[in-house]
Amino acid sequence: GFIGREVVKAFQRFGYKVYSYDKSIGLDITRSNLVYGDDVTRIVHLAGVLGTDELFDNPHDAIKTNINGTLNVLQACARIGCGYTGITMPDVWANVYSATKTCGRNLASAWYQHQAVKVSHVRAWHAFGEGQKVKGVRKIIPTFATAAWRDEPIVINGDGTQLVDLVYKHDVARMLVDASNYDADQVFDAGSGKGVSMNTLAKCIITMTGSQSEIVHQPMRRGETPNTQALAVGEGWDLLDWHPEPWLPSDLARTVAWYKQDRP
Repeated sequence: GFIGREVVKAFQRFGYKVYSYDKSIGLDITRSNLVYGDDVTRIVHLAGVLGTDELFDNPHDAIKTNINGTLNVLQACARIGCGYTGITMPDVWANVYSATKTCGRNLASAWYQHQAVKVSHVRAWHAFGEGQKVKGVRKIIPTFATAAWRDEPIVINGDGTQLVDLVYKHDVARMLVDASNYDADQVFDAGSGKGVSMNTLAKCIITMTGSQSEIVHQPMRRGETPNTQALAVGEGWDLLDWHPEPWLPSDLARTVAWYKQDRP
């Protein structure tokens, strides 16, 4: 996946041998009795079914992967004696995805407390970067950038004053690598704590692309509520010698430019 590719590269830069366990190559965490190599010391669990509004119509797939799949991974960790680092999300909205991720994190904490599994978590905020999918689940930067390159309306759900905490993909990957060195159920914020409004972000992308797009406001989707303070608070930063910086215009410009390839 989008984050998984970056995590593999980050671990390899530090000299680790990395195995990819991915549904695209026939390896599915929803199957019980997962098998990993004897030399595995850490599993970084990133697999999940994403969505906000979308999952209300089909919640069972998210439950199967995000809860049952996570349980399978934790049981494998206990069985082979390796550590676990999971990716979680801010507990801001009441929706299917948020509920399943909260459950997965709580399961990991239970396996830490009662099954002797070494555990850490990374709370990923609004990750962005080149390579994030356009189709499927709606993501902010791919959606806005693709619309801008096509001079199509940029649709914002809500009044656009809500803040997002953008974090570049390299920082999320580095946080996951660093978190894998911790074993006592610690949580690390992969976010900067600095927000940008959806309206400002859309205008910025329109400027970067030279687009003629107009900003159109529509009602909030199911699973979302107006919240202007959904920002990282810096949990876990005191344990590290760094933390994600606020998004850089150069990172955003490079990402937005990547989506020009999808322009008709």
